[in-house]
Amino acid sequence: MALRRRAELFGPAEPYHFVFASCKPKFNGTIPICGWRTAWRRLTRTVCCSDCGRAENPGVQCVRCEADISEVRSPLHGLRFHDLRHHAITELAESGASEQTIKAMAGHVSERMLKRYSHIRLEAKRLAMQGLSAKGYATNHATKTQEQPVAPAATH
Repeated sequence: MALRRRAELFGPAEPYHFVFASCKPKFNGTIPICGWRTAWRRLTRTVCCSDCGRAENPGVQCVRCEADISEVRSPLHGLRFHDLRHHAITELAESGASEQTIKAMAGHVSERMLKRYSHIRLEAKRLAMQGLSAKGYATNHATKTQEQPVAPAATH
């Protein structure tokens, strides 16, 4: 739904239009974009004019209302495609999916890469610790016992 609303910023969005449509020489929803790299750049660099709301390539002026858009950044600026893979694998790991499931879904993930991708976020660690404390485990003195007096050695 969000992609449809975004597409409507460029003009009419019909069911037969491509999600990643060509913008050369101008937007045409019936022609697909050249390739994934072009589509990704378009997705992560498109800005919305703060005056009229029109989505367009970054530049100095809005094409429609001529407002200054030189300082406007895309909300997805800097997002790499690889970041989505990393996030998905982390979410799978945090949801309790088995390592075999994660490997099957992610493709060529080795044991080493699985550990790198599936790092557990600090929030997940904090919740795990709260779960332990809710069960009544004390963390300060659970393994310490009071020192027992040493009995004197028996002499014969």
